[in-house]
Amino acid sequence: MTKRIVQSECIDSQLDAMTQALLQQAIQSVTTHGVFNLVLSDSDALGHLYARLMYDPDLRAMPWNATHLWFLRGVEESIVCHSGIPEENVHSNTVDTPMDCCLISCSDIGAISEELSQHCTAFLVLADTNKSIDWDHSGVAHWFC
Repeated sequence: MTKRIVQSECIDSQLDAMTQALLQQAIQSVTTHGVFNLVLSDSDALGHLYARLMYDPDLRAMPWNATHLWFLRGVEESIVCHSGIPEENVHSNTVDTPMDCCLISCSDIGAISEELSQHCTAFLVLADTNKSIDWDHSGVAHWFC
């Protein structure tokens, strides 16, 4: 259970830090084992982040063709429709494989299954406070506040 808190002065620098951490996780996973397994939340708090993934030129390096996508609750249509991710890489079933990254908001922590908590390498958490919430997880939780 490792925690890393990244404080930002404004929402733009917070989103920059999160997208760069996501890109780093993706490239590392694809380089290491050829695939990036990602869980996304449908939290409204992440809407600006998902938009940035689609329009920021710095994120064109995101390896969508090697990304497999699961969803914490509902499908995040904007990512599926606009990323160019292959349709067969979008999974609607429950998360049953080790994940490389889980992108969530602070309010999503209660919705994370025990299985996901214990089998995810990195959690990228958009937090509305600089106080992290204690929860039992493996991997590293990066708190962006």
